[in-house]
Amino acid sequence: MKKTKLFLLALVLLGALPAAAQQSAAASAFQNKVKNYLYNEGYAPYVDEDGDLCFKKEGELYYFTISDGNNGQPVYIEFHRVGFNATDGIESELQETANYINQTKKCVKCVLNEKSLTFSIESLSFDAADYVLTIPRAINMLDGSYEDAVEHWRAL
Repeated sequence: MKKTKLFLLALVLLGALPAAAQQSAAASAFQNKVKNYLYNEGYAPYVDEDGDLCFKKEGELYYFTISDGNNGQPVYIEFHRVGFNATDGIESELQETANYINQTKKCVKCVLNEKSLTFSIESLSFDAADYVLTIPRAINMLDGSYEDAVEHWRAL
């Protein structure tokens, strides 16, 4: 009985570990530097239950997924902007819109999943100080792609 209780307690404790704890030390340090940058720029960054670094700009959700970076390798960053709900339109039109963005934008990837049309930019970086300098441009690229997607979708 005592072993069963200890086993159950161990399972509960292991399940309660946050997803961010699964990040490498390099990715965690990188994420903290990006978080500090966002805070200094006037945003209110926070880490969600998945370990993603999130913030809102003018009511729109943006988030970073940061991983890898051990053994001298660069950190892998996905910078996302939430698009619009997939329930807002016909799936074939939304897929056509995603394809249009992927064909016409150089850095932005648009994906239709079961819930939404999302936009992202993937990159690799060794240095957070250099990476944060790209964030304003990346936000502009994500926003521009979103606006183009809405315009394209409405024209269908």
